Amino acid sequence: MAKPILVVTSRYTKEIEDLIDRDYDARRNPNQFPFSRQKLLEAAEGADALLITPADRLDSEFFRNVSSTVKIIVTYSVGFEHIDLEAAARRRVPVAYTPGINHEATADTTMLLLLGASRRAYEAQELVRTGAWKPLSPDMLLGWQVVAKSSALWEWDTWDRPWRDEREDSE
Repeated sequence: MAKPILVVTSRYTKEIEDLIDRDYDARRNPNQFPFSRQKLLEAAEGADALLITPADRLDSEFFRNVSSTVKIIVTYSVGFEHIDLEAAARRRVPVAYTPGINHEATADTTMLLLLGASRRAYEAQELVRTGAWKPLSPDMLLGWQVVAKSSALWEWDTWDRPWRDEREDSE
């Protein structure tokens, strides 16, 4: 029996790529940038499924033109903002997603941005990069205290608790 045809619009880790190769006849995007709508429609011709990312925008025009062989679309994301779900429903193409796939990385990045913004890291690195860094005064680039923003930190600590508790139970 022939393997189902899966259009893969991005690159993944070796482990994921190996699973895709094992279970599917994969049509991969050979580039580092997203398919154009036309290229994605061409790749989807005769395919059973699409594995996309938020960089792939699937609007109503896409769903009007996508091959009738496409039975499901899976997005490597926690949201659907890049997919016209009503258009998908009209074509009876289910859309699946990957909840929790990157919530820890998102939380880490949030903390990185919070700390960087609070301590004016961008301005400081620009001074170092351009050779203009000269410790001038004790109040240079002071920023603000993250600890003083305790409600934001409490939210950050608790938003993923259901997943965290589930992981701890399974270990």
